[in-house]
Amino acid sequence: VRLAANNLLREEQARASQNYIRHLSSLYNRGKYQKVLDRSKVLCPLFPDDPFIQHILGAAYARLDANVPAISSFSQAITLKPDAIPAHNSIAEIFFKLGRFDDVITKYEEIIGIKPDSPDTYNNLGITFGKKGFNYNAIEAYQMAIIQDPTYSIAYYNMSNSFNDIEQIESALEICKRAAALNSKSAEIRNNLGVYLQAIENLDEAITAYKEAIEIQKDYEPAYVNLASVYEQSNNIRLYKTYNCCCHFIPE
Repeated sequence: VRLAANNLLREEQARASQNYIRHLSSLYNRGKYQKVLDRSKVLCPLFPDDPFIQHILGAAYARLDANVPAISSFSQAITLKPDAIPAHNSIAEIFFKLGRFDDVITKYEEIIGIKPDSPDTYNNLGITFGKKGFNYNAIEAYQMAIIQDPTYSIAYYNMSNSFNDIEQIESALEICKRAAALNSKSAEIRNNLGVYLQAIENLDEAITAYKEAIEIQKDYEPAYVNLASVYEQSNNIRLYKTYNCCCHFIPE
């Protein structure tokens, strides 16, 4: 009888926890972050073993730029559930925002130890290595992201930027072409493709890439700026003036 009563109590507590979680999620999704904090502080002692309540408490703190208590709450969620990847990622994001890139790298390496098949984690690790100027490490991280997901266009794009940073323009161009082939809707990728083509003085194809970027996103100013520069480079003064004007007045 006592065992049955204990099981019933645990079931009731679980139902209550889920109801509170739905309530907190609703408040959070509506931007009521202070209310999330107020309710979570009351609920944490009632449900001390629930990692989600700690996580949403941390998320609300983070939204309010209260970074220290946010990290503390996410860390508590991890203590309760060590493989809570969202909590690990949230701490990494805060470290990144604070410019604590060594801590970010450590955290992403920890996440990889828990879940080694996440392309996003390798991509984020590559971005962080890039912030440190560790471009070869960044390239290796992007390669790992692509191994996990060969269609991951953003990893190709980021890798092309890393090759550009070490002045390997031909490699940057080839990798950016792969990104463009995988993602035909990105003005940013098309624009960078034009930059690399212009760098090797393939001006006709650079012009095409810049125009494709503008076709994808009419208000993408970098493509207008670069298109003006390529026309100036080719001594086409009329079109240089046309697109240089567009740099200051982006059409609707």
